[in-house]
Amino acid sequence: MKFRFIGLQFAIFFKREISRPDIFVYPLTKKLSSIFDNPPIILPFLQDAPKEIPTVQMDSKNGEYKCNIGRVRIDFYYNPKKVCKDFSEIEKEVKKILNSFINIVNKEAKDNLFKVGYVVRYFIEDTNAIRTLQEKYIKKEFNDLQRIALRFDRGKEFVDLKVNDITKLETVNEDLLGNPKKGYVLERDINNISSPKKLEEKKLKEFIRECSKRYRSSSIEKEI
Repeated sequence: MKFRFIGLQFAIFFKREISRPDIFVYPLTKKLSSIFDNPPIILPFLQDAPKEIPTVQMDSKNGEYKCNIGRVRIDFYYNPKKVCKDFSEIEKEVKKILNSFINIVNKEAKDNLFKVGYVVRYFIEDTNAIRTLQEKYIKKEFNDLQRIALRFDRGKEFVDLKVNDITKLETVNEDLLGNPKKGYVLERDINNISSPKKLEEKKLKEFIRECSKRYRSSSIEKEI
């Protein structure tokens, strides 16, 4: 398989609504100033707006990093401009950033964390992507397919967390960077099943470490 790493998303969910999402701006820009080097955008707070809508948006001048903060969740995004064939190429850098990110969020949210999700995306170049996925996953009776979108959800448990391990496969005609290439996008999303127990900083860092092992292309290739 010809893998290309596209990007990742890391989300932390708050058990209780955060009244001031902007409390994260100063500590994040102070600790991760090399990443969030653009002025933050703080939108007006609307009481009747959906809680998931981010009212704070932070990003980097090179467009690789982004952070959206709402009243019930905070999302970190990394979409590298350089060509990465495998998650392992940026694994150490990402782990260091996410550990700092978790430390800040946990400190400011005051033990208000109860759910986490970590998503990676790859583009897999394949001129016969529809045929490849059809032969492996779909009955031959389905002919003349123009597009395929599949989802697999495996229930697992690691670092004492019950998790959903979701894999999505979808055929595309470009690599999500605008380049016309046939293939399919592979998305792997690992998130814990909501629990009344709070998520401690140590547990979140263990979660990242275990996910990282599963996000290397060699690991993914064995499971699809």
